Amino acid sequence: RGVLACGHRRGWPSPVELARAAGPRASFVVCPQVDNPENLGSVIRIADVFGVDAVLASARCPDPLSRRVLRVSMGTALRVPVVTLDDLEDELGRLRRDHGFETVATVVDPTAEPLERVKRTGRLAVFLGSEGHGLGPEWLALCDRRLTIPMRAGAESLNLAVAAGIVLYHLMKAEPAAGTH
Repeated sequence: RGVLACGHRRGWPSPVELARAAGPRASFVVCPQVDNPENLGSVIRIADVFGVDAVLASARCPDPLSRRVLRVSMGTALRVPVVTLDDLEDELGRLRRDHGFETVATVVDPTAEPLERVKRTGRLAVFLGSEGHGLGPEWLALCDRRLTIPMRAGAESLNLAVAAGIVLYHLMKAEPAAGTH
């Protein structure tokens, strides 16, 4: 079929610039290692639906502008900033330390905070783990809190995109906890 279009890919603003533009309720989804392009596309689409300001991904994730990610995201990967970072861990430390982001890990762990009890604070970075292994210990160490979607005993974990939809629906609609902005 040949080439349909050719262009130069411009980068998105840095996470700090995106946080400043988004203001006191900036919201990021963090994907340290999503292996499946379809799941990344779904997460981007869900982030768009619920008004997340950006998706931060490591270089281990699929290219957010690959054909499969674009198709599954229904093109929202062209609208929602998806910033791929080689130094994701350092950038998140800076957002947390210097820009007041609360970092929240999504985990399958009955000892984690049940989602329905979690109150949204001001600036928020929600970590989503890989499809097969969840978040590694190095990512969990960067998080202030761990939350889980309660499931019946013996149930398998949810698909990454389904879990992202449930978590983001709850956190993006929630009012800030008392005393936070």
